[in-house]
Amino acid sequence: NHYEHNEFTMKMAPESDTGTSDIDINDIILTNDDTPELSGIAEKNSKARMMVMSFDSKAALESYTDNFANMTDESLRTFIAANEAQLGKEVIVNSDGTWIANPELTADGYYKVIVISEDQAGNVEAKSMDIQLDTTLPDPPKIDITDDDHNPYAEDANGNVTTPITDLSPRIAGSYTLEENVKTTITIP
Repeated sequence: NHYEHNEFTMKMAPESDTGTSDIDINDIILTNDDTPELSGIAEKNSKARMMVMSFDSKAALESYTDNFANMTDESLRTFIAANEAQLGKEVIVNSDGTWIANPELTADGYYKVIVISEDQAGNVEAKSMDIQLDTTLPDPPKIDITDDDHNPYAEDANGNVTTPITDLSPRIAGSYTLEENVKTTITIP
């Protein structure tokens, strides 16, 4: 007896996958949704539970060695026994085998979400997904507008230019601290 591997799937809903991650290149899905929607298909009439593991860094997540896709039934049962307390959240499997879950990611960082399904015969299967939660807004770029002699126009406390710009070709210069996975676009009408 075995769990039908092709009958257990897991994916993140497009509206929860808010980052620019490319799953073909990067196995960690980037999102700013702290309760992303995960869904899939499990064997009909099976039971499922979810576990969320948090990691201090990308390196710690990547060094985690359990590979749920290749675990034997015995290895997975050992994992379940060792982590029974963390496998508390039940995932509802509908009569057609579909399931939806929303793990709670508590703070910006790296997570491994594991869903374990058990069919009516007692066979188990697991799927996992690596997620990076980033809800921190990037620092805004600093933009300076100067005249032809590189003299800055006067600004108020909010950075708004208070001196009328009469120069038809003012100089615009700026600086920005690059952050991983941040795209900056400047549009000048």
